[in-house]
Amino acid sequence: MKSREENKYSMYLAVKKLLITNTAIWTAILGFASVVALFFAKLLLLKATDNKRTKKTKGITTDKKNKKVQLIDGIMAVAGAIKSFANDINDQDLFQTVNFSRSELETMGDTILEEKATVVFEVATLHAADIVPKGIDAAALVNFNTLIVEYGNLVQAPRNAISNKKTAGVALKNLFGSIDDLLTNNLDQLMQQFKITQPEFYGDYFNNRKILDLGTHHTRLSGVITDSEGNPIYQAVVRAQEADLTVETDLEGEYIFIPFTAGIFTITVEKEGFQTITQELVEVGAGEHVELDFVMQREVVIVTINGGQVVNIFGPSEPRWVAGVTVKIKNITEGPSIGGGHFYPADSAVEGWNGMGTPILPGHEVIHTVTVAEFKAFMNGFVQGPNVQVFEITIL
Repeated sequence: MKSREENKYSMYLAVKKLLITNTAIWTAILGFASVVALFFAKLLLLKATDNKRTKKTKGITTDKKNKKVQLIDGIMAVAGAIKSFANDINDQDLFQTVNFSRSELETMGDTILEEKATVVFEVATLHAADIVPKGIDAAALVNFNTLIVEYGNLVQAPRNAISNKKTAGVALKNLFGSIDDLLTNNLDQLMQQFKITQPEFYGDYFNNRKILDLGTHHTRLSGVITDSEGNPIYQAVVRAQEADLTVETDLEGEYIFIPFTAGIFTITVEKEGFQTITQELVEVGAGEHVELDFVMQREVVIVTINGGQVVNIFGPSEPRWVAGVTVKIKNITEGPSIGGGHFYPADSAVEGWNGMGTPILPGHEVIHTVTVAEFKAFMNGFVQGPNVQVFEITIL
């Protein structure tokens, strides 16, 4: 937002905070409550629209760079198999069709590289059976085609982002006008009924309706969210409860409320697989930029399994046990112990040990990523014999 827009938005937030604090005064007045609800909804839309306009493209550029390296690797591998087959049958035309050096590919423009990759894929498809002995089977071709599609999407992403930013800029201007109109012609008028009955509420409202010129010193709250190893956490949800504001962290783990409103707040940070953080009494002064970083600890589940017992650790109701989730399973049993435990996906809650589990001895650990092919209803643990085993399971 521009300076004038930030000052105006700060005023909106101050009004919103005051209305939330004094809900008991107006909530039973249906006409007043409906205008307030519309005001809150427009503020959410305003923030979402501004996020589109100011969305960073750094992550898009980094993703495209990484995907380009993967695509070039794919081209070299598939083209290499084709050239080897062409040499076998002495077909120089076929050889030259896919004869690219890595340096040539690295210096090609995005669109040309995508086109060359498509040519290689089409030629490989025509000779699919011929290049299987060269190490490129049907699955490899599917993966290569996926790379081409993903790279093509990333090539278009910055252009789409620029277009979206322009559209969001126009929408943002219209939203500011709409909210100003709602306040001036509706909420300001409805507030007149409280001048005598609730003079303090009335006075505070119109004081907060004033737009303060904070210059370049806007009221903000920002920070970085990382895990215990210093890795940034993407899409962690950060809430300022008293202001009823929510933002998510970006690819670098950064969050920022732009602008913010002055006051004392309770800040919470949430992310699936991590322990929720709550910090109270966070004070932000008018025109102050407060930086507040958080380190999130991964969620850990401790499970004790008796000998001969099957335990359903994660089941269908647990979003933590789905395809794509990675867990670390560690046997933390102390003292004398016979054998270890086994972990495996099971078809039902009553299915016993089937001999296909992963054995984990005391002091040992395994990292397991759930795949679509192996996914079953439950993650079960089983311990043989009379001993008791204790396991620590961390969501990664």
